[in-house]
Amino acid sequence: MGNIIHEVLKVLKRGPFTEKYPKAPSPAAEEYRGKPIFNPEKCIGCGACAKVCPVDAIDIFDDDGKRILKVNYGTCIFCGKCQEKCPYDAITLTKEFEISSSKVEDAITTIEIPLKTCKICGGPITTL
Repeated sequence: MGNIIHEVLKVLKRGPFTEKYPKAPSPAAEEYRGKPIFNPEKCIGCGACAKVCPVDAIDIFDDDGKRILKVNYGTCIFCGKCQEKCPYDAITLTKEFEISSSKVEDAITTIEIPLKTCKICGGPITTL
C-alpha cells in the first residue's frame, strides 16, 4: 500500500507525460501525410489522381462545360498516391489532421475546371 502512495505522490509532483492536446496544438511528424489540397490553378483535370486512388475518394465528371473533381476526405486514406502521380504538381499533402466534422458536406471538396470544345472532334478538353 505504501508503494502505491509513493508512486501517486511522484506522479503528482512530476506531472503527466501526456500532451496537452487539444488545448495546446501538437505538431505533426515530419513524414506525416495529411489532407491533400488540390491547386485549381495547376490542375488540368486529367484524372491521374482518381485512377490511382485505392479507395476511389476522388470522383471526376464533366458537367455544363466544366470538369468537376470531388474529393471525399471521409473516404481518403491519405496514402499520397494522388500527389505522387499528378503530372502537374497540383496536389500537396498538408500536415492537417483535424478534419473531422459532423456534416458530410464538410468532408467533400469540389474543384471546377473550365472545359473548351475541341475543334477537331467536338469533345471536351481542358485548358492549361
